[in-house]
Amino acid sequence: MYADYTPEYTHFRPGWTSAPGLRKGERTLLRSFLLRALYSHWLDNVNLSSLLMETDWHKIPPAVALENAQRNSPTGFARNMDTLLKNIRQDGATPVIVDFLLAEEATTKRNEGAKYMLDYYRAIAAGTYKDIAEREKLSAKYGLLRISLDPKEFSPFFIDHCHLNEKGDRLKAERLAERIAPLIK
Repeated sequence: MYADYTPEYTHFRPGWTSAPGLRKGERTLLRSFLLRALYSHWLDNVNLSSLLMETDWHKIPPAVALENAQRNSPTGFARNMDTLLKNIRQDGATPVIVDFLLAEEATTKRNEGAKYMLDYYRAIAAGTYKDIAEREKLSAKYGLLRISLDPKEFSPFFIDHCHLNEKGDRLKAERLAERIAPLIK
């Protein structure tokens, strides 16, 4: 949805590029496993989300977000998925590609939990469909099972544009298990 999309996602989150560096002496202290454990406990309640995630996507006008989503190519997503699939295969496992389950627009409009993003539904859908196309390409490239569930089947269970209630999650797990079971020897 961003005009300045970059495949590294730095248009959306700065990541560790803007994180504060270690303070004087921290690098030395962190050579000790005991001090690492204490240090991690000290950081337990530190909120790093401001360093990892920008939260003002909703300030982009919906029409502009849709134009951007239609114009941008999911280069970063495709590259990251490809790397992930290669790593899984190198580890000796068999990856399965599961498409993102996006509620239909009519379903989303009925869900109280989705009201915050209704104006952005079409932009989100445009990006989602591009990501699904990339999953399809990768599935063909590696000869992998790709599962695409029908959002109509899950319509009564969506609590917003993509999250399901407990019954929906159970049904989703059943549908995925049905498709994955033949791969298990």
